Amino acid sequence: MVAGDEKQAKSLLEWAKPKFPEKWLAWHYRSQYEELINFSNYAFYDKRVQIAPTVSTDKKSKPIEFIPVNGHWLNRSNRLEAEQIVETVPIPYRRSQKSKKW
Repeated sequence: MVAGDEKQAKSLLEWAKPKFPEKWLAWHYRSQYEELINFSNYAFYDKRVQIAPTVSTDKKSKPIEFIPVNGHWLNRSNRLEAEQIVETVPIPYRRSQKSKKW
């Protein structure tokens, strides 16, 4: 890539895209939760991804949860949201530590 050459691609990915065939993910197996896989499947993969049979379908466990917080965005931050995150995030970690056998 040469600086000032207007015919160049803006990125390596832009340059490579017309030169290589598209390959889509067929199976998703890295996430433990079907809900998280489904989000990507619908948002990015046009429902083409199949979910591996080893994925959890446990409805009691929540991989992601919406918690309403009445904070306000001020000076590029939201203090109440930050406090809620600090309060909430360690909970799954503490649960996982209790289940470990030392």
